[in-house]
Amino acid sequence: MQFLFPTFLWTLILLSIPVLIHLFYFRRYKKVYFTNVHFLKELVEETATKNKIKNILILLCRLAAIIGLIFAFAQPFFTNDSQKKKQSQAVSIYIDNSWSMNANAEDGSLVQKAKRRAKEIITAYSDNDRFQILTNDLDGKHQRLVSKEDAISLLEEIQSGPSVQTLSKILFKQKQCLQNAKLDHGDLYMLSDFQASICDLDSLKADSLYQLYLLPIQTIQENNLSLDTAYFESPVLLPGQTNTLIYQVSNYGSTDAQDIRSSFTLNGQDYPGSSLNIKSGKSVIDSLKINIQSFGWQKLIVKIKDYPIQFDDSYYMSCKSDEEINVLLLYEREPPAQVLKMISSIPYFQLKTQQQNKLDYSKFKNNNLILLSDLTEISSGMSNELMKAVSEGVNVLIFPAADLGASNYRPLSVKLSLPELRDFSLTKKEATKANFESDIFNDVYINSKASIKLPSTMGQYEFYGGLPSEKIIEYRDGSAMINRYKIGKGSVFISASPLDIKYNELSKNAEIFLPLLFKTAFSSDLSRQLSYDLTSNPVILWQITESLVKQDLYIILSGPDELIPSIKLANNQLLIEVYDQIKKAGIYDVKNQNNILGSIAFNDSRKESNLKVWNPKILKEQYGNFTNVLEDTANEDFTSAIQSEQAGPTLWWWMLIVAFVFLILETLLIRLWKTD
Repeated sequence: MQFLFPTFLWTLILLSIPVLIHLFYFRRYKKVYFTNVHFLKELVEETATKNKIKNILILLCRLAAIIGLIFAFAQPFFTNDSQKKKQSQAVSIYIDNSWSMNANAEDGSLVQKAKRRAKEIITAYSDNDRFQILTNDLDGKHQRLVSKEDAISLLEEIQSGPSVQTLSKILFKQKQCLQNAKLDHGDLYMLSDFQASICDLDSLKADSLYQLYLLPIQTIQENNLSLDTAYFESPVLLPGQTNTLIYQVSNYGSTDAQDIRSSFTLNGQDYPGSSLNIKSGKSVIDSLKINIQSFGWQKLIVKIKDYPIQFDDSYYMSCKSDEEINVLLLYEREPPAQVLKMISSIPYFQLKTQQQNKLDYSKFKNNNLILLSDLTEISSGMSNELMKAVSEGVNVLIFPAADLGASNYRPLSVKLSLPELRDFSLTKKEATKANFESDIFNDVYINSKASIKLPSTMGQYEFYGGLPSEKIIEYRDGSAMINRYKIGKGSVFISASPLDIKYNELSKNAEIFLPLLFKTAFSSDLSRQLSYDLTSNPVILWQITESLVKQDLYIILSGPDELIPSIKLANNQLLIEVYDQIKKAGIYDVKNQNNILGSIAFNDSRKESNLKVWNPKILKEQYGNFTNVLEDTANEDFTSAIQSEQAGPTLWWWMLIVAFVFLILETLLIRLWKTD
């Protein structure tokens, strides 16, 4: 037998009190005068003996009752065989330190309350036990077992942060730590608000060797608004022009949100936005008009006002406005004058021309658009380089020469899986339909249903085979005048008619041709990523520029924090890996030596924006068959509760019954045993 609270045994000294009272109790006798006491001698001796026996029995009952009460407070228990084999126990405690645990409870934030409960759990175990303290950060110092004193020190260091982990991953880390320590048993505790987004435990992964305890640390569910995402309507930002920014705000609360103010900060300057009304459980998409005045990198923060959950009220973005758009025109004999005139009229377009026999293939990838004007032949070498450029996001616009042979464009058709051009016809065909749903024309015209003059052609090919295509302009008979083919990160646009004005009126139709040139230069998938989720450990692709000092190459990210990320060189790009080094959302400058190469934006995960949690009742329904769900009541002492559970079968209530029985016996002896 052992005792849960052995210090109460010191009160056994109280047994001396009834013994002393019994030993020093002298009864006063009343004098009665008799003429002769000879006949009383036998009666006196008999009465004294009965009184002595009665007093001893009463004393024993009192002593037994006191012992029973003392043992009840000391809580005796029997240790079972499995506990006798455990000389020390392993205990893993997970404290959810994500942003959602910053919500207010009655006595501080949830994360502070979780730390207090964790300390009570640690206190319930002996000094010989070993402990793991685990958080969402999954730090190396949390991947091992430590002493009781060190575990309490680690608790004090825990701070809230952006990291979010699922319960299944946490359970795996807890078991892994104990297994690495060569322990096949242990107690696992999870202290969290148990948001629905992280609850993914599986009963199939439960292990009878490990006792899993879930302790919900929750508060009254609060309302929350989340700024989910933001992006520019156009992938290319031009300075001096109004750029439309689209953003989405969600209401995860139980009440409607009225008059929510939005705003944005551009390069440190604040600008007001619009006012939003969002119904409960709904999202609203709105836009901001942003006028960028300078070239280069821009730092943008979109914001809403919401309280008390604020980690998802700002969305950080880093973007770059282009100083020039590079267009390469490839020609055979002489560049078409009408095309040169039109391209030169488009702001920010930087045109370069190259004759077919003087090509520099290495410069293909440096362009936004490559325009092939009436080339009579495309070699296999040129086809290979065009394939590489298109795969990396360069767009190609092809106007074939007239009367091509079957093999003139075959290398290009085979390499890029493009259609063959056959049956060149010198008949006039009219284009009657432009695809206004395509990104090429969808935002060009105020009224797409208005009468827009489309070009006619006097010589054209038919398309045969190739990849699935998107018709940009159609003839009256439904055949394509210009087709689009998505390849890699870029697109190839092929005209059925040559560019020569003898065969095609397109170059004379500025209403169609100018938007076509402008948008084909912008419509690739090689758009810069404006921000990254800092909890996803992103790998960032960074284009190598001339300003990069490659000798003793290293990169510094400087912003709310400063760190040196891991970098690798691959295909003329830097691969920047931040792993879990970034703990604060914000915009970070990318520095190389003394040069600022640009900036990268990181945002907190929106996984916790939805504050829906699984309360103890739901947790018991879902996980009650393989876990122990503990109730977090205000006045409960977890140290005593856990010690009581760890102790095994307890006997304190039997001790109370024993004390009660002996008190009844004492009463019966006093009342029913009459002595003279």
